[in-house]
Amino acid sequence: VIPPADIKENQAALSLNITDNLVGRLPMTNEIAQIKNTIVERATTSTKEIGTLYRNLDQKAKSSLTEMTGELEHISLRIDSQIKDKINTFTGKDEYKVGDITKAIIKKVATEEYNFAD
Repeated sequence: VIPPADIKENQAALSLNITDNLVGRLPMTNEIAQIKNTIVERATTSTKEIGTLYRNLDQKAKSSLTEMTGELEHISLRIDSQIKDKINTFTGKDEYKVGDITKAIIKKVATEEYNFAD
């Protein structure tokens, strides 16, 4: 994406070049100078509109990304909570500590509540 400032400079330069080519062969009168200035002014105005559009689109994109990030965070927390609940159910404990899953597997295999085919 070309930054609005660069677009403005390029568009103004292009407008000057085009108007120079169109009216450059004619003697410079006040009327021709006024037409030339009007063309450059309109090009600059449309560049401002492009800049405004660019900023609006940028803001909407950032807003959508922030909203989506919030939704993903909510989903992530929900999945994390579900995994913790399943682990606690499997281990029979209220809170997980390192080694609890291994101990629960050994206990279940030893008491034949669980086999490796499961």
